[in-house]
Amino acid sequence: LSQSLGDLMLNVLYACVYEVVNSFNGCSDFFYKNEEPSGFDQNAIKICQKLRNRYFYATLYSTYHRIPLYSAYKFDYHCRKNKEARPSGNCENKYQSNSIKNSQAINADYARSGYDRGHLSPNSFQCNEGREVTFTLTNSAPMVGRFNRVHWRKWESAVRKLLEKQDPSGTAYLVTGTVPDLNRVTVPSHVWTAVCYYNEIKRDKSFSFGFIGENDQDGSIGFKTIPHLFALFYEDEPQNVFCQFYQESVSMEHFTLFGDVQLV
Repeated sequence: LSQSLGDLMLNVLYACVYEVVNSFNGCSDFFYKNEEPSGFDQNAIKICQKLRNRYFYATLYSTYHRIPLYSAYKFDYHCRKNKEARPSGNCENKYQSNSIKNSQAINADYARSGYDRGHLSPNSFQCNEGREVTFTLTNSAPMVGRFNRVHWRKWESAVRKLLEKQDPSGTAYLVTGTVPDLNRVTVPSHVWTAVCYYNEIKRDKSFSFGFIGENDQDGSIGFKTIPHLFALFYEDEPQNVFCQFYQESVSMEHFTLFGDVQLV
């Protein structure tokens, strides 16, 4: 291992650990059918995000762009008591050596930058202690403040409300990712989410959809089918684009929960 990758692997503070792995086998249950989306940078680092010997989500991290390309997570239907959580320091990388700076973003990159540390795996979708794990820098990408706190937050909230209405016997898989631009720490031009609700017992209730937003002060967010979503930033459609229910896909008229959020 190179020194920088070694530091990335050993980024351990207290009980919070993220594990760099050769494959997502150990945390593959965050992906539909245990299969990760294809078509991403083959040199990106695979991370199983962990706290107290339990995995909470999976991240594909670009050491070149110093941001996550995506984080994959599930909606927890069994969480009955969700305590508000803010970073306590356990998942913050306070010891940030020069070699770590060569492979990932550090706190100094965000200080006075004017950008939020936008979570790909949202704090609000995790349950109790799992919420703390979302504050790791390997789950963060620079987002324009208004886009992150207003526009993107509305869509996250609407998706959460939609999933809460589904039968808990099903499983909701989500992947939130970035479309990289160029900089020391890449500010993504767009942020996207793919949603897959799959119910083995009631298959007619299964659905998939996606949405993508421009990472800008007044950036619009648009509703997409999964194939259309991935076609926006891939010349050749990946063989596995996470989850596709062409016939059962949710249509735009189902999204009354999105209220005043513009569907484009």
